[in-house]
Amino acid sequence: MKTQLGILGLVIATSLGSFGCAGELDDSAEGAVDSVEAAEVGVGGEFTIFADALRAAGGVAGQVESSAFGHTTTSDLSIRRAPANKNWGAIAHVDRCSENQGGARYRNDPNAGSTAQNEIWLDVRTDAHGRGTGHSVVNFVVRPQGAKSLVLYQNPAASGNVGARIACIDFPWDQAD
Repeated sequence: MKTQLGILGLVIATSLGSFGCAGELDDSAEGAVDSVEAAEVGVGGEFTIFADALRAAGGVAGQVESSAFGHTTTSDLSIRRAPANKNWGAIAHVDRCSENQGGARYRNDPNAGSTAQNEIWLDVRTDAHGRGTGHSVVNFVVRPQGAKSLVLYQNPAASGNVGARIACIDFPWDQAD
């Protein structure tokens, strides 16, 4: 089974068998991804801003990186130029930022609830300079065409009340096709 994850300007492909042509997957990859030998992706830049107050403050920039090994996905978020000393929620979503502000949350099991084990949560706290990092490890690999953005929320996901969506960055997993 071939698995491929792409990013803007870079594609790193791995395979449980052999490497294929960019953009080519065999038919067995259409369902859920059971495991990945190794893959790394990342994207950085300006976030799309949804909240007027954040837009007036100059927005936020950052980078999302993710790696999948076996049955585990590790993701890291770093943000800068954000309001200082604030806790933010950051959750993977199924659509691009321009589509319904990221659409629904990505869930490994679409029929299960919203938990840190079923979604990718990268909650972050900014320092006095508006910089912060978030980290997540989950026991699943994102399905091809599964997660396409990372949405920042007013409050951490772990709080149980994330509040409004304030910003978004397109997430690279939508390039796996």
